[in-house]
Amino acid sequence: MKIHRNSVFVVERLNFIDGIWNLVMKPSDIVLSTKAGHKATKIAKPYVAYVGELAKPAVFSAQLAIGAVKASVNAGLSGGEGGEERRKAEAKDERSIATTVYCILL
Repeated sequence: MKIHRNSVFVVERLNFIDGIWNLVMKPSDIVLSTKAGHKATKIAKPYVAYVGELAKPAVFSAQLAIGAVKASVNAGLSGGEGGEERRKAEAKDERSIATTVYCILL
């Protein structure tokens, strides 16, 4: 299926963060659009890709840690009594095991 580019309507996001991002990136866009910028990009591209590959394990570990913290906070906020109910059930199981062992010994 082919869609003509004039048939597609794109909405430009114009919020505060995008405005700041555009303001920060504008100078680098100007510099990188020059002939020297193209040459520097061509030279630096393999090194940037290599550093990106080296940083992937650290990034994934950080994302995993952040996800674990989020899950812990959500579990703590949503089920505060769940842990107490589990402890009560475990204590009941321990009492029943102790009673069974005592009865066997008699």
